[in-house]
Amino acid sequence: MGALQTFGAGGPILIVLAVMSVLSLAAIIVKTAQLAPVLRGDGSRTAALAQWAGGDRLGAMAALGPGKAPADRVLLSAMQALDKGHGGAALISALTQRGNAEYTRMTSLIRTLELTAMISPLLGLLGTVLG
Repeated sequence: MGALQTFGAGGPILIVLAVMSVLSLAAIIVKTAQLAPVLRGDGSRTAALAQWAGGDRLGAMAALGPGKAPADRVLLSAMQALDKGHGGAALISALTQRGNAEYTRMTSLIRTLELTAMISPLLGLLGTVLG
C-alpha cells in the first residue's frame, strides 16, 4: 500500500490534523518569541528603581522606556502615574488595568493550543475508526 493510499484512507481527518499541527507549531513559535523577554531586564528595572529613589525620575523612566518585558511596562506605567501625582485608588486602578492588559497579551493563543491538545487525540481516534 502506497503513501497516497494510506493518506487517502484517512483523508479529511489527516488534512485537519496536519493543518492543526502547522497552526500549533506557528502558535508555539509566536508564544516563545513573545514570552522570551519576560525574564529579561531585571537589572535595568533595579537600576531604574535606584534612579527613582535617588530623585532622578526622568532618568528612571527613560531607562525603562525601551523595555520589552511586561514588568518594565507596568513599572513604567507606575512611574508615569506617580510622576503625574496620581496615588491611592487612581494608581491602583491604573496599574490593575495595565497589569490586566499585559496578562491578556501574554496569554493570547494559549486557548488555541489548549483546544488543539484536546481535539487532536479525538480526531486521531476518528481517523483510526474511519481508516
